[in-house]
Amino acid sequence: MLVTTVIFLMAGLAEIGGGYLIWLWLREGKSIYLGLAGGFGLVLYGIIATFQTFPTFGRVYAAYGGVFIVLSVLWGWGIDKKTPDLMIGLELQSVWSECQSLYGVLDTKKRALCPLISFTRIPICCLGVLLIS
Repeated sequence: MLVTTVIFLMAGLAEIGGGYLIWLWLREGKSIYLGLAGGFGLVLYGIIATFQTFPTFGRVYAAYGGVFIVLSVLWGWGIDKKTPDLMIGLELQSVWSECQSLYGVLDTKKRALCPLISFTRIPICCLGVLLIS
């Protein structure tokens, strides 16, 4: 659980940070070295994501989309000083859906929706990663 969260956060920071550095280079006329560092960050993002233990590419990247949304909002708030608006509710709904993609919502034996919230198995969505205790 903790390792999954750390890997998602590291991948997210590598992608958003890399993209931001390239943005600074191309859009704001900063040094090409920022662009190169950004390119390295994006390559690193692709590598970090492969460290997840989940068996399928699609589920990992679908769930990562939720992490990306949350980290992007936090990046915009902290780095660009853009306060989140009412759209954050829709973004968090998207995060919930992407978290379900990673862990699955169907019980393959019963062909029914799994109880996602119960007293014994409570999912906690922390920065876009669905952690099941």
